[in-house]
Amino acid sequence: MISDEISEVYYHCDRVFIMKEGRLDNGISPQEISLANLEERVYD
Repeated sequence: MISDEISEVYYHCDRVFIMKEGRLDNGISPQEISLANLEERVYD
């Protein structure tokens, strides 16, 4: 799933990857991070 809705990805995916400047991070499971912390990582 590709989405700009962070909560949608958080609640519906097993793993979340963040792309910045054309690069993907290592990904994280929503079970390992809170929604607020995920949003912080996305907008950092």
